[in-house]
Parts: sequence; structure tokens; C-alpha cells
Amino acid sequence: MGWTATAQRNWSRLNETTELAGFIGQHNAVLKRVCVVSDYLVESICRFPQTLLPWLLVAVEAPLDIAQTRQQLRTQLEAIADEEVMLTALRYFRRQHQCRLIWRDLVARIGYWETVSELSGLSDLLIDEALRWCQTRLIEQYGTPRNAAGETQPMIVLGMGKLGASELNVSSDIDLIFTFPESGETDGSRCLDNQAFFIRLGQKLINALDKTTADGFVFRVDMRLRPYGTAGALALSFAAMEEYCEDQGRDWERYAFIKARPVAGDLVAGEELLSRLNAFVYRKYIDFSAIEALRSMKEMIEREVLRKGLDNNIKLGAGGIREIEFIVQAFQLVRGGREPTLRERGLLKALDALAVLALLPADVVASLRHAYIFLRNLEHAIQGLGDRQTQTLPDDPDSCERVAAAMNYPSWAALMDDLRRERAVVSEQFSRVIVDRRKTVGAEKGGGADWVPIWRGDCALADAVKMLTEHDCTDAGALAENLLQLRGSSKVQHLQAQGRVRLDQFMPVLIGEIVRQQVVEAGQKRLLDFVETVLRRTAYFILLLENPVR
Repeated sequence: MGWTATAQRNWSRLNETTELAGFIGQHNAVLKRVCVVSDYLVESICRFPQTLLPWLLVAVEAPLDIAQTRQQLRTQLEAIADEEVMLTALRYFRRQHQCRLIWRDLVARIGYWETVSELSGLSDLLIDEALRWCQTRLIEQYGTPRNAAGETQPMIVLGMGKLGASELNVSSDIDLIFTFPESGETDGSRCLDNQAFFIRLGQKLINALDKTTADGFVFRVDMRLRPYGTAGALALSFAAMEEYCEDQGRDWERYAFIKARPVAGDLVAGEELLSRLNAFVYRKYIDFSAIEALRSMKEMIEREVLRKGLDNNIKLGAGGIREIEFIVQAFQLVRGGREPTLRERGLLKALDALAVLALLPADVVASLRHAYIFLRNLEHAIQGLGDRQTQTLPDDPDSCERVAAAMNYPSWAALMDDLRRERAVVSEQFSRVIVDRRKTVGAEKGGGADWVPIWRGDCALADAVKMLTEHDCTDAGALAENLLQLRGSSKVQHLQAQGRVRLDQFMPVLIGEIVRQQVVEAGQKRLLDFVETVLRRTAYFILLLENPVR
């Protein structure tokens, strides 16, 4: 199974490497499995035949001891003074453990959770020990950064995305944010203000991890999730982080911060910062506006999928990993302010919380859990072939059969049958949770879509009265006049952009309900007065749109 032309070439390469001769016969079956599931494993073993394979055959037998592994790396790095030597050491260390994880995942089949937990723990210690080495050298130049009271100021590295959730992929980039507690300056003879110091430290850390040398890289580092994105400073103080989130933080950043976790530097201080940012991520009220933000993100992704032809992408395509993430994080953002048990970084733990709170039926949670693990395991099988960051299904028969073998399927066709079933389950649940109720209401006769021209003033007052009268609206003339007055009021005219969008979504639906229920003039007036009263709290409009009463 999976013994394709590429697997045969891999096997020949192992046999042609003379230093491996003593291992081939003794470990024939397992090495043939290696040849099927991962070119990266074969390439690495042949590149370091005298050190890597002997180490792997022992190391793959037991779970990773994080504390012991950290101490091994720290001892090794403490003996290194030259930066280029440090880069080489980090890259070989990463290769060793990447090979070990791919082997355990695709050859030994240890299970999804153990794979991502070990990989995330390994990533934490690599980032932290690289930071320690870089910071030691920078302090030698500029001294220790301190605040106004003379207290030492540490660097904190926040891991975002799957790193923050402790669910890192077999081959993935890492999303990071750099921060530090307080402003001040270093105490050396060549002093720097703290922000300049930590920006330089961040640059050195990125170089240590991301730079591609003859030995490869440690991690691809993505810093675009930091405040202000690529236009922002590489490191910000806690106060600046809080100020940004309060004044300029966007909905997608709330979504991103659900998974934020301190992964290196002062972890305690990092948790304190995230605790202070909780009010930005989780609202005290039931926040249905979050669903609108997720819809917008999903629509953007769907356009990208269509433009780039990414239907075979198991992360971004229909029924993929991202849709499961959106389902879970919609509940987290909407209800996390009221339900602390939903404030989980890991998706599977958050799914369990949804079942406990009865926000999703237990059978739905079970089916989404099964689909998520299936899709993530398939993602690892695809990435493990060449240690490449991809979620796209292969299109050549050779790679297809090898991925099927890595997943323990008898054929690619059998794997695809299960994949279609899992994606259909996810798509169905996604449409139920993230359905756009505004479109549903607007599509009904007398719904919001019919009344957009009246609210936006696209028709004359007389035409508005005529249209309302034709739909048997009670007191049509008074309603048209009151709508005109509300639209022209200073409160409406001075609404911020997002508030105006929400109002323009809500008002046509409200008009439709007034007409449908034949509300008299006094009731109309009270409803429009209520709208004017809550104009600065337009989350109410989203709440009503998401929960139409029929």
C-alpha cells in the first residue's frame, strides 16, 4: 500500500547510503513505511546517517520529556558564543525533533492530540531558548532594560493561532507578537530606551528562527498580527497594547486573541497582560456582532478560494478546518463574556465546553470533533511528505496514494469518500450556526429587502407613501414622515461608519415588521424613538437581526 515510484526511489536512496547498511535489514519494515510517508524523513536520514537514524530509533519510542529536552538545548546553546554556530545548532535540533514527530505521527500513528501537544511544547522551548541566547548578547551591549523604579523589564512573546492554542501543525509558520511591561531604558553605558531594546531583541529572535541557511530554518515567523500590522512597531509596551485594543482593535483581532498565549519570556507577566485584554476579546453582553465579523471573514476567504481555485484546500475550502474554527469561535465571541468556561484557547476544549453548556447538541459536538481530528490528521499527512506548509490535496497519483497510506487507507478513493462525508457534516453545521438571518428575513415577502429604497431615501416621499399603502400599511403617511425625520436627525448623521452600516441593515427589516404587523402611528413612533435612543449602542440592532421573531 502506497509503494509508489517515489517510495521506491526513497528506498533505493536509503540502501545506497553506506552508513545505513547496518540498519536496513534490522529495521526493514519500519524504514519502508518511512519511505512511503515522508521524503523529508528520508532526506534527513541520508543527510545525517551516522547521527540521526540511531537517535530516532530510540527517541520515537517514548513521549517527549519537555523539561529534559529544554535542558539539553540550553546546555548546548550556553556553550556557543558565535551567532552562526547558534543558528546551525538550532536548525539541527529542530530537524531532529521534526523528524521524530513526523515519524511518531505518520509511522507509529500516535494520535492527533499527542502530536500537536508535543510539537507545541517543542516550539515553546525553541522560541524561549533562542530568546534567552539573543537577550544575553544584547544585554552585554546595552545593559538590562528597566522601568522608572529600576525594576527589570522582560520580553514576552505571545503565540497566536495554532501555536497559542497548543495545536501547532507538523509543518507550520508561527504567528508571534512581542511585548514588554513598561517603558524605561537600559542600564548599560550605551543605553537604549526599552522599546528600542526590545525591537532589536525581536529582530534578533526572528533572525534566529526564520533565517534560511544551508541547514534550513527553525520556524517561518509571521508578525502581521501585531498592532497596526506591518506598519506597527515590532514591540509594544503593555500600556500601548491596551490602548490600541481599546481605541482601534478590530473584530478579527478579537478573534485572533482568543488563542493568544505567552510562549516565551516572562510567562506570568504575559498572562497578566492577556487578563487585562479580556474585556477587549469578550464582551460582558451577549455579542451577536461577532457573528457578523466572522461572516465577513468567511466571505473574504470564500472569494479568495474562488479566485485562487482552492476547493481542494482542506483548511479554507467548504467544510474545511476554518469552518469548524468559525463555528466554535462564534460561540466564544458571542457568549464568552458571560460564560468563562468558553474562554479556551484550544478548539477541542472549547468544543467540549459547548456541549457542557448545551449550546450545541452532544452528537453535533462529537461529529465536529471527529471531523476536526480527521482533517488535521490529513493535513499532517500532506505536510509530512516534504515538510511543506500546505493544506491542499495532492493532484498527482503518486502523492495521493502515499497520503492515503499515511492515513492507513487502502486507496485514495476510500480516503476521498470519507473526506467528502466529513466536509458535508462540517458544511451543514456551519450553515446552521453562521447563517445570515438578515438575508433570510429580507428574502421573505414584506421583509427588509422591499424597504431599502424607503429607508435610504431613494424614492420621493409621495412614492414611499404609495408603496407603504399598497402593502396595507396602517398610517402609511405618518410612517413615511417619521422615517424621513429619523434619517435626517443629527444623531443618525453623526453615526460612525460601523454604526451606520448596522442601522442601514436593521431599519428596512423593522419597516417590514411594522407593515406586516399593521402597527398604528403611536406604536410606530415609540419604535422609532427606541431606535433613536439606542443609536450609540448599535449592537442591539445586530441582536435583533440575529433573533427575528416570527
